[in-house]
Amino acid sequence: CHSGPPWFSHQDGTAPLWIASQMGHSEVVRVMLLRGAERDAARNDGTTALLKAANKGYSDVIEELLKFSPTLGILKNGTSALHAAVLSGNIKTVALLLEAGADPALRNKANELPAELTTNERILRLLRSKEPHRKSVKGFLLPK
Repeated sequence: CHSGPPWFSHQDGTAPLWIASQMGHSEVVRVMLLRGAERDAARNDGTTALLKAANKGYSDVIEELLKFSPTLGILKNGTSALHAAVLSGNIKTVALLLEAGADPALRNKANELPAELTTNERILRLLRSKEPHRKSVKGFLLPK
C-alpha cells in the first residue's frame, strides 16, 4: 500500500505500469496505458515495462504495450526488449517484437546481437528472417 498520486513511483523509479507488466497483468496494463501511463517510463536502472514483460515472456502484456509504440531500441541500461525476449526463450515474445519493428542487428552494451544470446533454433530462424539481407555486387557478398 502507498500514499500519493495514482502514478506514484517507488524510490527506484518503479512505476505501477512497470509492476503490472512484471506481474503479467495485461488488463491492468491496458487500462493504465489508456489512462495516460507513460509507456516508456523506466526504473532508475533503465528497465522499461516492455523490457520487463519481454524478460518474463508475457506476450499478452507485450501486445498491449506495443499498441502504444514503446521504444524498441537500446535503452539507457544498454540492452533492448528484443535482447530480453531472446534471453527468456519465449518464441512468441520474440516474434511480436520483430513484427513491431525491433531490430535484430542492434548490439547491446556487451556488443552482443540478440542471436548471440540463444541456441534455440526457432528463435534463431526468426531473427535471421528479419535481418536486412546483404547486397551482392557481381556475385560478391558485401559486408554489412
